[in-house]
Amino acid sequence: MSEYTQKENNDEIKYIFQNPSSSGPNFKFNTGNVVSGIEQFNSVLPNISGSYSYDWDLTQWGAGQYFDPSSPDLSGVLFQDTTLGNPIAVWTQGSALSSKGSSSFVVYSATEQTEASSDTTHLEGYTYRFQVQGGDLNDVFIQTSKNIGTSVTFDHQVTFSANERVLNVTGSSGLVSFGNNFTIGFNMVKRISNAPQMEFFLQSVVYDSRGESILQAGYSTLNGAASSGMIFNIGDLGALSTTSSSKLYGYNSTEDFLSTTSTDNFSYVSIDLTAAVEQVIRVLSAQDPSHAVYYQDLSNWNLGSSYIGGESGNLGNASLSNVSASFDVNNVSITEDENSTLTYDPSSKKIQSVSGILQEDKHSYTTTPSDGSSNLLLDAGGSASNVQTVYSYGADILTVQSGTIADIHALGATLTLVQQGGGATVDGNATVTLTGDGTVNIGAIEGTIYDDMSSGVTLSGQSEKIILEEYAGINIISGSSSEIDMNNNSYLSQEGGNSNIVFGNSSSSASIDLSASQSTISGFDSTTSTILLTGVDSVKNVKILYNDQQAIITEYQKSGELSFNNSVGYGISVSTDSDSGTIKVETTKDTNDVPAYRSGNDFQSIEVENSSLSAILSGSYTQIIEDMSADSYVDLAGFNTQNGMILLTHLHNISDVQISYENGNAIIAESGNSGKLLIENTDNVSLITNVGNIDFSQLEGSITLAVLSTPTPPLTSAKAAPITTVDNGESKIFSADSGKYSIVMSGGNLFATLNNHSYTTLKEDFSAVSHAIVEDFTTSNGMILATQLTSFNDLSVYYGDGNAVISGSNGSVTLLNIQVGSVGLLSDVGSVNFSDLVGSRSLAIIGTASDNGAITITSDATYNAAASTSHLLHVESGTLTADLVDSAYSTIDIDMTQKANLILNNFSPKNGEILLTGVNSSDDLQVSYHDHNTYISSSSGASVIMTGHDNVSFLSSVGNVIFSDMTGHSTLAVI
Repeated sequence: MSEYTQKENNDEIKYIFQNPSSSGPNFKFNTGNVVSGIEQFNSVLPNISGSYSYDWDLTQWGAGQYFDPSSPDLSGVLFQDTTLGNPIAVWTQGSALSSKGSSSFVVYSATEQTEASSDTTHLEGYTYRFQVQGGDLNDVFIQTSKNIGTSVTFDHQVTFSANERVLNVTGSSGLVSFGNNFTIGFNMVKRISNAPQMEFFLQSVVYDSRGESILQAGYSTLNGAASSGMIFNIGDLGALSTTSSSKLYGYNSTEDFLSTTSTDNFSYVSIDLTAAVEQVIRVLSAQDPSHAVYYQDLSNWNLGSSYIGGESGNLGNASLSNVSASFDVNNVSITEDENSTLTYDPSSKKIQSVSGILQEDKHSYTTTPSDGSSNLLLDAGGSASNVQTVYSYGADILTVQSGTIADIHALGATLTLVQQGGGATVDGNATVTLTGDGTVNIGAIEGTIYDDMSSGVTLSGQSEKIILEEYAGINIISGSSSEIDMNNNSYLSQEGGNSNIVFGNSSSSASIDLSASQSTISGFDSTTSTILLTGVDSVKNVKILYNDQQAIITEYQKSGELSFNNSVGYGISVSTDSDSGTIKVETTKDTNDVPAYRSGNDFQSIEVENSSLSAILSGSYTQIIEDMSADSYVDLAGFNTQNGMILLTHLHNISDVQISYENGNAIIAESGNSGKLLIENTDNVSLITNVGNIDFSQLEGSITLAVLSTPTPPLTSAKAAPITTVDNGESKIFSADSGKYSIVMSGGNLFATLNNHSYTTLKEDFSAVSHAIVEDFTTSNGMILATQLTSFNDLSVYYGDGNAVISGSNGSVTLLNIQVGSVGLLSDVGSVNFSDLVGSRSLAIIGTASDNGAITITSDATYNAAASTSHLLHVESGTLTADLVDSAYSTIDIDMTQKANLILNNFSPKNGEILLTGVNSSDDLQVSYHDHNTYISSSSGASVIMTGHDNVSFLSSVGNVIFSDMTGHSTLAVI
C-alpha cells in the first residue's frame, strides 16, 4: 500500500487519489507551456495555510494570462459567499471584454460550515471554485498528477463522488460547461498483440449553459475507426425510430445534471465509472465488432487520471461570449472496490446521480435504470396533446407538469408521483405514492398505492391495495382492489368493481353504487359518517361489517323491502328510500341489545367496550378483548382453549379479580370495576399474567389477565399495531413512544430504540440482506422474530464490547448493551410455535437485561474476572492489569489512539475478547514476540502485552459481525 493510497476500515475500498479538500490547497500551477509533449509547471508554490497536494495540481489552457501561484488575493472581498464565507485565496485573470475571456480560481475553507443540503454530509476541508467566461476553450481545472500506471482496472467497481454546485450564472451567448472528467486506457494492461491500444478522454459533464437537451444527448468523437485522444461525453439519447424528416428519441435517464439556475445548496454527485466505460464499450463493439471480445473484457480497461473544472468559449462566433458561471467542488473521492469482480453488462445503468435536483424531461419516451433513482420533471411543453411515456424501473420520483399527460409503467421497487396540474395513467407492480394536485388514472397495480391527493384519482384496473391518506379521495369506475384502507377524512366513490373497503377513521365516508359493484365494507364505528349505497334496483350478497359483526344484504328490490340474513350486525342502522333506490347505512350507540355472535370458519377478533356481547364459539379461533372498566358484559358458550382466548384489560388490581361458579357457569369480575364475564358450562377456569416472556399487560398497555385453561392457545394481539416496513435498500430509524408497534423488515437497515412504556414486535427476514441494530431491548418491551430461516441452526450469537450480534447467512440483529449470555433463541413458548405464528421457519430472540455496569479505566488499575461483577471494560488511559478466567467471559476494548496500556494474563478466545479501537488495519500496529509474550503497540504510545502468547492475529469481522459497527470506531479484534 503506497503512501497516498488509503483503505477504508480495513476493507477492500481503496482511495485511488488523495481528497484535494483535505490534502490541499497548495497545488503546483502550470505555466501554459508544453515542452516535448510535457506540461510545464511553476517552480514556485502557493504559500497559503494548509498542506501541499502530492496528487493534484492546477491547470489552465487558452488563458490570456496564467495565474501566479505566489501572488493570490488574500482579501477576497468580491468572492464572499453566504454558505462558504470568505475565501482564503483568490486568483483571477482577464476580463469580459478580452478575446481570451476571463477566469478565476478561489479557495474556501469549509471546515466550520454547516450541512450543505439534506443529501450531503458536512462540507469537508477546502472547497474550490472555478469561474470561466469567454475565450476559445478557456479552461481551469484541477487534475491528478500522481501516476497510477495501469493498476486500476474496470473489472472492479470504480466510483467518483463529490459535493458540487453551479452558481453565479450570467449572460446568454457562448458556452460554459463544467464536468468531472477522466482518462481511460484500453489494452494498456495486457497489450494484446491483435487488439488496438488506445487512450480516451471520458467526460462526465454536469452543467452546460446551452441547456439540458445538449447534456442529455451527450457528445462523442468515437465515430468510425477509434484512435487515441478521442473524446467520449456520457450521454443517453438513442433513436427509437427514424423518418425522412425527424427522429423519435428515447431518454434513458442514466445521467443527472446540476441545475441550470443558481442555488445556494450543494448536491451530492456520484458517478459509476465502470458503468460509464461499459457505455464506451457498447459504442466500440458496434463500430468494431471484430475486436468486441477484447473491448468487452473489463480487465482490459484501466483508469489513468482525473480532471475537474470548467471551460468556456465563443463557439466559433466572431462576437465575444458573455455567459459566465462558477462551479464549486468539495470532498472529492475516487475509489476502487478491489473485492468486486465485474463482467461486462450491456444493460442501461445509472451512471451519474445528482441529489436534490429535478431533471427536466421533455422527451416522448423515457426509461429509467433499475439500479438507481431518477428524479424527473415531465414537461411536454404545455401541450395537452403531448403524451410522455415513461417506463420506471428504479426507485423513482416523477413530477408531472401542468399541460403534460404521462403514461407511466411503474416496474421498479417504488414510484413517487408528484402531480403539478398534469394528468397521468399508472400501471405496473411497484409500490406507488401519489401526491400533489392533478388527475391520475390507476390501471393494474400489483403493489400498494399510497394516495395523498385530495381528488382526481380514478381506479380502472385491478390493484392489490390502496391506502387513502388524509383528505385523499378515489373514484372507482370499473376497477377493484383487494383492500382499500380509508384514513383521516378520506372519501371514496365507487361505481363498479369489487373491493374490500376498510374504514380506519371516523370521518371517512363513501358512496357506493351497488348495481355495479359487490364490495365488503368494514371498520366503521359509532361515529363514522353515513355510507350511501346507490343504484340498488337489484342487490345481492353485499357485506357490511361492524364491530366484527356482519350484516349481509341478501337481496333487495327497489319496490320491495330490504332483506337481511339472520346475522344482522349489532349497532347497524339501515334505512331505504325506494324512490331513489338508495340504502342509508349508519351506526348506532344503542348498547341495550345483546347481539348474537356465532363464530365461523375464520379467525375473528372482537373488542368489547361499553357494550354487551353474547357469543357461541365453535371450530374457529376467536379472540375476545373485554375492557373491564367500561360497563362491558360478555356471555360465552362453547369456550375452550382450542377455539379462543379472552383478555380482560384495564383492571385495577390483579388481586381483586375473583372467579365464582354458579349453576355450572363461571363468573369473573373485579371488585370496584364495572365489567363482567360469564363462561357457560365450565368449572375449570384459570387466570394468567404471562406465557414465558410474553407479558399480557405489556402486550395490551394496561393491567391485563388472560382467561384460559391449559394448553396455552396461540397468541395474537387483537389491537392492530402501526406497522413500519423496511424494504431492501432502505435505511430507517425507529423510536418507540408508547403503545404497540410492529416492524417488518424484508431487507435494508434499521436502527431501533425501544422503551418500557411500549411493546414492539420486529419481524426480520433473514433470507434477505437485512441488518437491525436495537437499543434498550428486553423481552418486557418487545419481541424479535428471525424469519425465513432454512434451519434452526442458521443463527449464531456473538458477544462483544457490551453488545450481542445474532447473525445468519444474510441477516443480523445487533442488541446494544446486553450482558454476555443473556440472549436466547426460542422456537416456541408453551404451545405457541413461532414458525406456525409467522408462516416460515422462525426463532424468537430474547434478552433479559442491559449491562450498565461497564468499567472505564482512566488510571492504573487491576481487574480480576473471577471476582468482578462487571465483565465489560473500556481502557481509555493508564495501565490495566487483567487476570482472566474460563468461568467468566470478559470484553476489554482499548483506545489505541491514546496513551493506554493493557497487560493480559491467561487470555484465550474462550474467556474473553480484546478489541483495539481507533485502528484501521494491522499496518497501524507494531507487533513483536519474545519470552513467550506478545507486544502490540501503536504510534500514539498505546500498548497491549499478552503473556504466554507466541502468535496473534487481527480480525475486522467474523461473519456478519463487524467490530467497527459494534464499537462505533475503526476496530480490530485480537485472537
